[in-house]
Amino acid sequence: MLFTVSVFSSELGQVIPRHYNDDKPRVFLASGNDQTCLAQAFLVQFSLAAPVYNASLALCYVLIVKCGWNETKLKKLSLYLHLAPLVLGLGTAIAGIPLNLYGNASFLCWISSQGGNPFWFQYRWAIYFGIILFIAVFIVILMVMVYLSVRKSEKSSSKWQYGSRSAPTSQASSSRRSLASTISKTSNISKIFSSRSLFGRSASTSEVSSGLSSQQSKSRRVGVQGLFFSGAFILTWLFTISLQLMRLVHGTAVTARSTYMPIIILQILFLPLQGVFNFLVYMRPRYLQKRQERMQRNQAKTPAALATDQV
Repeated sequence: MLFTVSVFSSELGQVIPRHYNDDKPRVFLASGNDQTCLAQAFLVQFSLAAPVYNASLALCYVLIVKCGWNETKLKKLSLYLHLAPLVLGLGTAIAGIPLNLYGNASFLCWISSQGGNPFWFQYRWAIYFGIILFIAVFIVILMVMVYLSVRKSEKSSSKWQYGSRSAPTSQASSSRRSLASTISKTSNISKIFSSRSLFGRSASTSEVSSGLSSQQSKSRRVGVQGLFFSGAFILTWLFTISLQLMRLVHGTAVTARSTYMPIIILQILFLPLQGVFNFLVYMRPRYLQKRQERMQRNQAKTPAALATDQV
């Protein structure tokens, strides 16, 4: 929410000092002062905390699903997972003031040449865009690890299910432990995050051992949900990072070229929507479950009851 508020406020040209309109290009509705510009630049830099929180959440998934951490063990680390985004966002935002990094950055106040620091563009990458790019790769890697971990556990439980009659006692016991571990990890996610896992409905013992097809379906759900989680983050930052890479290659004057105006517009549209995308990804498994439950209720009804409902 803080990220969305700060980025939406960055679209308001009123905070940009009026005297910047003495130069060209002029800033639409510029009517602020140096203090309002500094305040907005501080908030925009502080918004770095939001993507770092995304990385913390992805790390939680790996610790629970792959490493088997329980709620008690995770609570010991939760303080650091909350502090890291706040310290990084607040620390870099404060550091920009004595480093003279903040000024008019065309359509908002942030790190720019107007601040007076000759290395302003390098600082943009060092304390913002470089971190965002690292987080994007980090999240994708973690989501792949989650999917592979679930897939491996399900393959192990599948071997136990179909080979337990002929398998030696030690192998069957090992497979049962693997199956129990899968169930435990799924339950841990439910307890910590909600009554249902972010990756879908929690699986009971009978569901985990219900057959190869259901196991493949579960791993597919985890994979798809991880893809949506990673995709939401990448889609939010795709146009922003693309524009900055163009500036890195072609020079900082690239934003003045009309050729890149569509990318700038897409950046302004998508950047404030990170919270919306995360909410949709979070609600997706619940929507699918409600839809499935409704279909099952309809299938259980008699044709006469269905006809009555339609009327």
